[in-house]
Amino acid sequence: MRRIAALLLFLAIPVTLSADPPGVYALTGGTVHPASGADIPNGTVIIRNGLIEAVGANVAVPADATVIDLKGAHIYPGLIDAQTSLGLPEPKRSGGERPAEPGPDTLAARTVKLTDDDLDARRATGVTTVVTASSYGIFNGQSAMLNLGGGALESRVIKSPVALQISFNTRPTWTFPDSLMGVIAFLRQSFLDAQQFTAARDVYRRN
Repeated sequence: MRRIAALLLFLAIPVTLSADPPGVYALTGGTVHPASGADIPNGTVIIRNGLIEAVGANVAVPADATVIDLKGAHIYPGLIDAQTSLGLPEPKRSGGERPAEPGPDTLAARTVKLTDDDLDARRATGVTTVVTASSYGIFNGQSAMLNLGGGALESRVIKSPVALQISFNTRPTWTFPDSLMGVIAFLRQSFLDAQQFTAARDVYRRN
């Protein structure tokens, strides 16, 4: 399975919160797949202030660039959709009963199903990578980052889990929480309960 390197650089670059990020990046060594034209083996892509400045096989690397070695990887001009429920349809209600919600431990990578139509539709808009999680419930489970290339689903998982996803979705009337304020209170109490559980478990382990 060919590795895919996306041009959105937060996937490849460690984030240093205490310093301003450099404005110039050089992606080197990878096979570049331009939007038009032939592939460029061992190519270089120069990005300055968020814009592609140069692409080619013999591009000089600027002295002020942060170099990212992508030898063996493949570089596509793709976008990342970081907020989607692609492949995770909302459960249908049946018999008037409310379907089970995903929980904090639900892994999107285990339940996601992508069809060829799903892949073609997103790639047609320039999206090559998605972060997907259920849009149903309050705790939407743990999202997965997926490449939209070919092959088995397991080979397209870049990272799982990515994050614990939550939504401010209210529940049906007369079912707590059925208001925005109730959802906020529910989330706050859930995290407080988790914090208390962690503290109690630590005390148990020490004794």
